[in-house]
Amino acid sequence: CRVQPDAPFAAGLDDVRRAVTEAFDHESYPFDQLVDQLALRRDTGRSPLFDVMVIVAPEPGAPLTLAGLAVSPVDLRREVSQLDLIVTFAATADGAFEAALQYRTDLFSRARMSRLATHLATCLDQLAADPSVPLRRVPSMPAEERAHIVRRQDILAAGDDGAHQRRRLAGALADEH
Repeated sequence: CRVQPDAPFAAGLDDVRRAVTEAFDHESYPFDQLVDQLALRRDTGRSPLFDVMVIVAPEPGAPLTLAGLAVSPVDLRREVSQLDLIVTFAATADGAFEAALQYRTDLFSRARMSRLATHLATCLDQLAADPSVPLRRVPSMPAEERAHIVRRQDILAAGDDGAHQRRRLAGALADEH
């Protein structure tokens, strides 16, 4: 499934939904055989196919029932992320969605993940307000952050000594993060 940046978000979502549904038709394919056929380099500490996972949890209130078994939910908190990044979306009882990020702390800082969460919320707010917006037009950062970056770029453009200005900007940005 290729993302079409000029297509409305809703159409892109339909394309992804179709691709995922088709992928489920092949879910019984043996994983080890797939990895072998793709000739991927194996590292037992990493997933051979992907580094990021997005999970959409089932709606609450729909208890799992299995014939002859008593089933109840168990909260399994992991102290170590299995992948570089896992984003989990879960519906709440009031119909809203919550998101949780789990990440490798040796790769990402708390500040970087906080910015990622803010950027994700900005995108989702726009998409909820207007699902017909083309993906290319969805803002990836809040207006205040965008204005801050533009101001920094203006400082660079106005300076006589570009190298000196770039060093000052890089230092200022590093101090902020």
